[in-house]
Amino acid sequence: MSSSKEVMEHIWATMKKADGKNVVFKQADVDYLYYSGFVDEKRCTIEDWQKAFMPFSQDGKTFVMNQQQFASLAPFRYEGVVKEIFDPIKLRDGIWTKEQLRMLFERSIKPCSAISEEVFWKFIEGCQPKNDASEQDGFFLDKGVKVGLREFMEQFPSNRRRLEKTVRQVACKKIQRGQKT
Repeated sequence: MSSSKEVMEHIWATMKKADGKNVVFKQADVDYLYYSGFVDEKRCTIEDWQKAFMPFSQDGKTFVMNQQQFASLAPFRYEGVVKEIFDPIKLRDGIWTKEQLRMLFERSIKPCSAISEEVFWKFIEGCQPKNDASEQDGFFLDKGVKVGLREFMEQFPSNRRRLEKTVRQVACKKIQRGQKT
């Protein structure tokens, strides 16, 4: 596995330099890096990330950095495991207890999506057949519910899901070119 320093050097090498030695970031670039999963949002807020760029500000909207200055951002970078993208379609069909669905939300949906637990439960409850069955019987998941969950995750992805999708796209491109992933 590469060290954080090696990763930052690799990223730097792939960036377009304005004058051959400095990279210019716009505010939108700074925000994109945060929301695309580059930054570990569990360790820092968007405000912390934006403040890290202020010493390199030209006009409050443009930031110029050399390689050493860019490397100083390494503590913000997400360094955890990038998992395979969670696909709700692979969930089993059938009855799920409230506790099983709560665990599903916490372990799989929440890390992948920006939807709240309240929205999750409204969606699940809204998908249930209108009959005499009560919540005590459990909640029924079928293909329609799973497709709906997938659409939620696509429309409202978490930063981590965006990173997972980017990693998957890069891996697919490497495979198409015949490179080792």
